[in-house]
Amino acid sequence: MKIHTSMTQKFLNFRTLLDPLPVEVFFDEHLNEAPAFVGGDASKVDGFFGWSDVTALLNNNKLWTSETLKVSLNGEPVLADQYCVQGTNRDLQRVWRPDSVMVLDYMNRGGVLTLECLEALTPGLTRLTAALSAALGGAARACATCSAKADLSNVVEFDVGDAFHVQLEGRSCWALYEDRAGFSEQPGALGAELEMSAGDMLYLPSGQYYRAASTSDAAMWLTVTVVRPSGLDLLSMFRDHLVDIPLFRADMPTFDNETAHRKHLETLADTMSVSFSSNAFAEKVIEGLKSNLHLSKVATFALPSHDIDYFYRLRHRAVMPDGLDAVASAVARWAFETEIFTFADSCRHFPKHSVEEMSSILSALRDCGFLEPATKGPVR
Repeated sequence: MKIHTSMTQKFLNFRTLLDPLPVEVFFDEHLNEAPAFVGGDASKVDGFFGWSDVTALLNNNKLWTSETLKVSLNGEPVLADQYCVQGTNRDLQRVWRPDSVMVLDYMNRGGVLTLECLEALTPGLTRLTAALSAALGGAARACATCSAKADLSNVVEFDVGDAFHVQLEGRSCWALYEDRAGFSEQPGALGAELEMSAGDMLYLPSGQYYRAASTSDAAMWLTVTVVRPSGLDLLSMFRDHLVDIPLFRADMPTFDNETAHRKHLETLADTMSVSFSSNAFAEKVIEGLKSNLHLSKVATFALPSHDIDYFYRLRHRAVMPDGLDAVASAVARWAFETEIFTFADSCRHFPKHSVEEMSSILSALRDCGFLEPATKGPVR
């Protein structure tokens, strides 16, 4: 069997992003509770995503519309017709396409450029977004903010979801407030101020009020936001589940017959309770939530080979399994540190072992609950 290879890429995963903050401390003390600042140095992000990558993406102007490339000035969004021209997409629908001259004019006046929907535009961004999505169990999105030196605006922001802000280039200052959206309509008192340099990471729980600005001549930071599912996300799944039950497709008794109407409602409620707690619905929920993970939609091509490489993920709070032989233990330790990987990655990292051996080891790690395939496709 031929295993394709890929270009060498700089990858960040959940653990390297948090390092030296232990993962257990993050989950126990910070997730949805309090901000976490993790200092680093430029070597952590060097070669991951920088100015040359942004420039290459921006110059592919068919990637961008007013929805994916946004401009703000003094904290206020610039309207699409102020930095875009009208064009058409591949479906011949009218869209606003950013005009390079207009965008640069705003940046020269202190404007801030935000590139949205970056989660799968490079292998490195795909891996990082997928690692955070898998670790927190929610759908992740990535954007990059590019800015010249500026003062903190008077506009206070917050992210809908757990946000990981990674300084990629230059420096930025951040003002954090005591309160969070969803708990308070106002940001409250200033809680902390800090400066970020390349390699630093700041985690902010969902709704955390903040302000941010570049303190260097040019700065860029990446924000990966993970929206974790709530009970409300189950409603559409539950509705689809109830469609298969004839009682819910039957006509309701007329409301003039109050006795029959109430009795029918009671029967519906009882059936819903039983169905909601059934194993069949639980399995649908698990599969539905997994299908929303960023990584479940990503598989990699390696033309001219016709192989498709599917991803594996480390399960949440996975612990090293017992009773493994030396080879399987080495693969498990590597998987524990890598978190997100493809079958080709594992074969590349352990070249002395055959494809059949690696397939057998990964199957064993999957069967014991340590790993699981993260993308739909053939399970090796």
